[in-house]
Amino acid sequence: MSTESETRRNFPHQSLRCYWPKRFTKRRPFNPDSENQTYLEYLQIEQYLGEGVSDEEEEEEEEDEAEAEEEDGASCEDDGSSNAPEDDVNEQSKGTDASNQMSDVRRFMRGMERDEDFLDDYDMVDEVAKFCEEGSEGPFRACEKHVAILDERNIAGTIVDKGGHCRTNSEPLTLEQFFDKLSRKRLRVESDSTNAFDDEESDAERRIVFISDLDSFTIQVIIKTASRTQAPALRDLFHKYLTRKASMGVTISNGFPVFTFEFHMPYYVLGRSKTSRKLDFLSRSLDASKDSNPTDQHYWLHEAQISIVVTGVNNWVWTAYGFVDTYFGSKGTVEDYDKLKGRRWEREDPLAAGRLNGGEPIWTPREYFLRVVQSRIREVLKEWSRIVRTVTEEVEGSRGLAYSSSKITAQKLEFLERRNSQMAALSTQLIGGLSETIQAWEGFRRTEANYFLFDEVPTAEPSLELSLNAIDKEFSKLEPGLRKLEQLKKELCDRREGLNAYLSLDGRAAARQLQDLTVLAIFLMATCSLPGLQAFVAKIGLDPLPTFATADALNNPIDIYHSYLAERLQTLVECDPDVVYHSIQLSKTIEDGDLDIVLPKLKLDGVKPKELAGELLKKFLPHPLFAAPFKDGVHIRVLFSTKNTPRLLLPYVNDRKATYGNFPALGLQDQAESKSKKVIVEFARPNIAREFTIDHLRSSILGAYVSNIHEAMGYSVVRVNYLGDWGKNLGLLGVGWQKHGSEEILNEQTDLFRYIHDLYAKMEEELQPEQDARKKARQDGQDTSVLESQGLFAERDATFKQMEDGEPVAIALWEKLRAITIEYYIETYAKLNIKFDEYSGESRVSLDLEAIAQVESMLKENDVWEEKDGAWVIDFDRHGAKLGTAAIRDRNGSTTYLLRDIATVFDRLKTHEFDKMVYVVCEQDVHFRQVFKAVQLMGRGDVANKLQHVTFTRANSPVAHPGSTQLLGDILDQCENHMRDAMTANPDEYQIEDRDAVGKAMGINSLVLQQLSLKKGDSNNLDFNLLTSPTGETGTNLQLFYAKLCSEIASVGPYPGPDEIPDLDYTSLSQPPYSDVLRLIARYPVATQFAFEKLDPGIIILYMFLVIDELSACLATDEFERAEGEGESSSAGLKHLARVVMYENVRQVLENGLKLLGITLISP
Repeated sequence: MSTESETRRNFPHQSLRCYWPKRFTKRRPFNPDSENQTYLEYLQIEQYLGEGVSDEEEEEEEEDEAEAEEEDGASCEDDGSSNAPEDDVNEQSKGTDASNQMSDVRRFMRGMERDEDFLDDYDMVDEVAKFCEEGSEGPFRACEKHVAILDERNIAGTIVDKGGHCRTNSEPLTLEQFFDKLSRKRLRVESDSTNAFDDEESDAERRIVFISDLDSFTIQVIIKTASRTQAPALRDLFHKYLTRKASMGVTISNGFPVFTFEFHMPYYVLGRSKTSRKLDFLSRSLDASKDSNPTDQHYWLHEAQISIVVTGVNNWVWTAYGFVDTYFGSKGTVEDYDKLKGRRWEREDPLAAGRLNGGEPIWTPREYFLRVVQSRIREVLKEWSRIVRTVTEEVEGSRGLAYSSSKITAQKLEFLERRNSQMAALSTQLIGGLSETIQAWEGFRRTEANYFLFDEVPTAEPSLELSLNAIDKEFSKLEPGLRKLEQLKKELCDRREGLNAYLSLDGRAAARQLQDLTVLAIFLMATCSLPGLQAFVAKIGLDPLPTFATADALNNPIDIYHSYLAERLQTLVECDPDVVYHSIQLSKTIEDGDLDIVLPKLKLDGVKPKELAGELLKKFLPHPLFAAPFKDGVHIRVLFSTKNTPRLLLPYVNDRKATYGNFPALGLQDQAESKSKKVIVEFARPNIAREFTIDHLRSSILGAYVSNIHEAMGYSVVRVNYLGDWGKNLGLLGVGWQKHGSEEILNEQTDLFRYIHDLYAKMEEELQPEQDARKKARQDGQDTSVLESQGLFAERDATFKQMEDGEPVAIALWEKLRAITIEYYIETYAKLNIKFDEYSGESRVSLDLEAIAQVESMLKENDVWEEKDGAWVIDFDRHGAKLGTAAIRDRNGSTTYLLRDIATVFDRLKTHEFDKMVYVVCEQDVHFRQVFKAVQLMGRGDVANKLQHVTFTRANSPVAHPGSTQLLGDILDQCENHMRDAMTANPDEYQIEDRDAVGKAMGINSLVLQQLSLKKGDSNNLDFNLLTSPTGETGTNLQLFYAKLCSEIASVGPYPGPDEIPDLDYTSLSQPPYSDVLRLIARYPVATQFAFEKLDPGIIILYMFLVIDELSACLATDEFERAEGEGESSSAGLKHLARVVMYENVRQVLENGLKLLGITLISP
């Protein structure tokens, strides 16, 4: 069970560290004017001195000022006086009319050309300026409406009776009060002789500003009073708040150091009231099942935003801004926080939604930012959960419409179409917003989170990892909602497809001529729920579907037949229903029938199975789903009815489309909550320095399949590429880099990834004589320690030891090599349609000394390891496992492969809380059995049971690539080249346009299919000529047939609508080979389930070749009939229509299978 202190997922490790600069942890001296002087004053002075202002800009500014003076005069004539606060800052821009204010906004937003964040993006400037222009109707107006809460204090807390607050603020503040308070100087200056400070007040080092429902006037107050150090952060804040851009990050400026933490989280709030501010309206009628008009009950989707920015110069002097939306009636306005005073604490922190004590000692900026984000993300999660729940109820509630046998008018059917489209648009919008929210956190978690974990120098700050973990857990709760919305969107799109097909222009006209229309489950995925399936089987003349505990009729059509047969058999024998059900099994091949009653499994006392077979055959009555059964020894073979199978099967497959063959319930942790189990699939495992072998390729392709099949079964999958980024081979590469690498050489390289591999090959050649000498010494029984302590051996080991000790130069080099490697693999694996969620490696735990120490401690506590010849070893034989002896630390103290893999298990358990972890790695069976056994010996048998190793035989020989080290890209290039050559040599076989692009995809697809078709014990001899062959059981042949099938379907007229499919005349499918194709289609879910259990993709490939063999005969029959002149009569047209429906469903099944295998589909 996880605790709050455990990390769910990987935060960036040492290879990507960004350290919190030490300059922010010191009270370094700085000029208070950087906080006291406003940015507008600074701009005015710089412009007056002629710095950064062109003559053209000066002329434009003079024109603006002249226009402003004219408008100011007019304003005074109309208004009589200005209500703007008057003080030193206001003297800077005495005119407070809209034009002057807009000039300030534009000047503030644009900044100076020499500024780091100078905005040459005029659109961004205009976004903020136009918002202020549209919302401003004149000068600041004296108003009693409260607009902000301002909290100011310092570390000294000199005024005891104010709880450490150094300024007396009337909370909350009106606009005029807000402007007045922000206009006062913030920090003392020794030479200051003005009355800017009262005697009782001191520096306002920490400032917190909270505003609900930001408007143009509050923006202008902030702009007029913001300091030079705050200006960059505020420019970004205003833009992202107004454009609803999801973002979370850390910025550290160059020059004078200023830090900024930002959290911008747009979301939606569902309400029943309409409002005029920032409204994004989508209404939905919740009751459309009645014959009356839709009800007036509506939901209104409101755009909301939370923006938190913390910016400052060190741990003592900083400012936090918080903007939230409450315009739609939500709680959390500035008045609300004033009312809450004294409820739990003297005052509640508004930026943290009242979940933090506003009177606590001053937080450091990092700690404060994370605590505020942790509080606010709960609010976002709550609203998203409510929206997902409401949309789910709406979509799922409307499914019942499809199963109704009542009458429904054409007008209402069209209304349902509109509502479905509206819901689909809503789901698209919500998915986009929620995806951006999750991505914003993921980007922060993988990069900027480091600033909260690592410091350049040790500090007295509390650990921030607890807060990061808590935030990560909250964000992870958004992911099931996103998956649910995606599922709902797919369902809605499928509904829309059916509705649009039904309500074609001709269909609409015909429907309007009718008095009413009977809804026959023609859309809304009719057979995908039990009520819908029951209605459907009733429609085709069947009794209600029987229920058996282990039947899965919603995902496997064979179980429909199985259930009806079990029900019929149960009426003939006195036996437990479950025993009867399990006595029936699927025939091995369609030549043996479809279902097989194994009579001995009925376990009937005193009854001989062969005699029972004859008696049962006499009693079997005709059934709409079955042909007459026949006896086969102690078996009764049952065939599906060729008449009703198309009517049952084709709508069933058509309803499910891309999900046909999936079993999402298998991956559910909790059926009630629909929470998915998490599986980590580790595959590929290439080494940073060594060449990419065929074994790495096979691991990559097989691992992608293992990931895909788990996703199809409902698991949440984390794909991990576990790089060989640690060890003595990296030490050897480091030695070579120092000897043969230089900045000049590196700058000349156009392919750094190939360069480092060629460099490593060169170093291996230099090391070879020493390795030969060590080998001979071992054979002669000599001590090898002397040889290993000198020469290149010693240099290699010393460099690797520097890496393990965290020596900065060695780590910097290693980080560079690792970054080059990851960049290459991200780009190259994309060609294989593989995308990893995580690039991890041995370095993660190797650099985490605490994780290694914890594992070693657990091993020691359980008496697992012992010391031998200066090394730490595990004698597995001593523990009852015949796995030999393996070291966990070498004689020089370096960690070993085994120890790092054991530590990785617990690191991933901590970060991912996985339910299962699968290693897809060539051979190494003994190694992984040692890992699993070691975990068990540590007292964690529960964890060991979650681990699985998928192995395969090592390749006999590498792919020939003379001249340099082999890389993944080299293998893929060879595939592409061979496929292009094959297409050129056989143009008649490849009737495909854009041969160059298609050739690349087909070559790689053929490689993938060839690798997946190998049995785990088969050796891997890659034959490019064979895998690109257009004949036989090759990937190329399979792809060409799929393209041919697509052409056949595209060549026909309009495809039948979903309502027509159950009632077509399927007589033309009642005989082989067509009936055999249907029987194979029904078996696809069985094939995927078996392929999942065995994690063997060859099962799916074999299945697809069986299908295309039968389908080839069908297409050949069609071609013969067309040649004989059939096709003109109406009966021939109906025959063709039924076959096209079958072909489309076969195409869908093949597409599903190919996608499971990771294939990019090829169209003709």
